Amino acid sequence: MKKSFSLILAALMLLSALFGCADLRKGSPAPAAAPDTASSGAVIKTGFFRDPAALNPHTASDKESLAVLSLCATALYRAIPDGAGETFAPELAEGEPVPLNEEQTRWSVSLRRGALWANGEEITAADVDFTLRSLYDPRQKNPNAENYGNLGLSLINTEEYTAGKCEWYDVGFKTPDEYTIEIETVKSAAPAQVKEFFAAHPLVYEKLYVAGLSSDKATTDYGTSFDKFMSAGRYTLTEWTPGFELCFSKRGDAQSPLPLADKIIYYVFPDEKTALNMLNKGEADGLYLSPDGAYAFKNDPNLKEYFENGVYCFILNVQNPDKNKIFSNKNFREAIYRGLDRASVAAVAGGEPTTRIFGRGVLLSASSGKAMVTLPGGYPDTVESAFDPALANEFLSAALKELKLKAASVTLLYREDDKEEKRIFESLKNILYDVFGNKLTFTLLGIDGAAANRLRRWDPAAPGSFEASMIKVGAGQTKPNAVFFEFSAQHAPPVVFFADAEFEDLFIESKEKEAAADDALMSSLCFKMEKLLLDERVVIPCYETPSYALFREGVTLPEGAKAPFFAFPEYARAD
Repeated sequence: MKKSFSLILAALMLLSALFGCADLRKGSPAPAAAPDTASSGAVIKTGFFRDPAALNPHTASDKESLAVLSLCATALYRAIPDGAGETFAPELAEGEPVPLNEEQTRWSVSLRRGALWANGEEITAADVDFTLRSLYDPRQKNPNAENYGNLGLSLINTEEYTAGKCEWYDVGFKTPDEYTIEIETVKSAAPAQVKEFFAAHPLVYEKLYVAGLSSDKATTDYGTSFDKFMSAGRYTLTEWTPGFELCFSKRGDAQSPLPLADKIIYYVFPDEKTALNMLNKGEADGLYLSPDGAYAFKNDPNLKEYFENGVYCFILNVQNPDKNKIFSNKNFREAIYRGLDRASVAAVAGGEPTTRIFGRGVLLSASSGKAMVTLPGGYPDTVESAFDPALANEFLSAALKELKLKAASVTLLYREDDKEEKRIFESLKNILYDVFGNKLTFTLLGIDGAAANRLRRWDPAAPGSFEASMIKVGAGQTKPNAVFFEFSAQHAPPVVFFADAEFEDLFIESKEKEAAADDALMSSLCFKMEKLLLDERVVIPCYETPSYALFREGVTLPEGAKAPFFAFPEYARAD
């Protein structure tokens, strides 16, 4: 993995990507374009410890796929660090969204002419249309379709279309011409909401997406390999050698208000020791470290700690028809809550135990700068008070007596190809056995890739698809009320079906009051929702994990940038 070899190969692969790939990737050569963005001249090298699962914006949830998509996929607007958080700058869009009525329920966005896919084809409104149409396709049940509703802006009839109750032309999305998009929203929207809406999901390339569809049109292999993905962002993916590296070259027409690195290399490190060795030799500029790996650098000023927004929570499918009598039993759920040794699980995961749904990275508001978990009025249980093995067994005995059972069993679903997750789940199984013994046994069921993420949620078409799992709740959410969207009936479908009218009313009110920027009201609404979920043991928080990023001397990030996957590595500077 010598630097010169990587860069030469990246350049060769760029030519291959443009002229020598499979027929569906071919097109007229991209015309030379004068750079629209200043270049930092940097070649930034970083990496992961596994390959991206799939570069499909409709399904991507792993940090590796999301990081790659942030470089080489494009959207109408893009989140940019501004020193206080983020703002949204036009990328494919030509300027700001324009309201078409006084109620601000109809909006128009013009597209920038001359924006190109990596094969030279021009990006038009038809590409945006296909992206949204395929995202909401009722046959596919794309997990990221739900993210749109989480932004406080919904197009009319999207829910009906996803449910198969109407046609696409009934949805509030129109393309009057090749370079104009018009949307109609359910409620009045602000310009920032429109930009955030379009920034939420990058475009997919129709020909490759359709070519990869299964016979029943329910899944696609789009983005699972280099030849099944088309770049269109600020960088072109020029090489993807599984288990080795991914290389990117800055496009001449890249749109960014900040200077961008010329080239980026993501290595797939075999292990942390190799990654640190490369960093010490100057062959890598920055990398993630495990908590154990970070400990050795705790006094190093180049080590940065970032708490993410999500919390790993134990979830039970309370609507599973096969196990409904068990999971709907409050005593049974209480037993899990009291029997979960959060400190032991967190120690295995290299995280911090918690009884709160809010991660430490969730702020009440950007202006307040206050983390939700630091505010008074939140859930009172501590890690120490929540864990009570004796009480857990009392609740389990009561549940078994009520259900006329001698023992119970639960299947835990996890992602088989994620070695770290598998290790944590194996430990979780043993930790729970130490509390409950043979009265409550847990069986592990591994599923490969993105299918695990898709199956670890309640599915009205297959309500018995899972029993229990540990998932990250609230990942990537920047608004405190957005954390609860996953449990709302407005989520399609919710992670866990929590049919509670009071919870739904609180969530809807929180979305309606977002524009008021009333911190006291928002915290009150969020704490009430948190209490409802936790009191009913619908979700059981366990731990959160900080991210550790170690940079070599001479690597700097712009003000407001978070590491490593927001504003890094494309904005990084390297001496």
